[in-house]
Amino acid sequence: MPIIKASLKFWEAYTRRKVIEQNGIEIPFISLDDLIQDKQAIGRPKDLADIENLKRNNPPQVS
Repeated sequence: MPIIKASLKFWEAYTRRKVIEQNGIEIPFISLDDLIQDKQAIGRPKDLADIENLKRNNPPQVS
């Protein structure tokens, strides 16, 4: 199995995590921005395709 170096530090990403609650259980997820940043840094064709899909399915929200 190849070693993949991530650009993110765990604790930095952890502080930006998103949490949803399902049936009284909190489930943490990596933030969308951190996921995209990490996939960009890895740069495999699959990751780059994932980024396009993530951006297409999660358009920026205007505040």
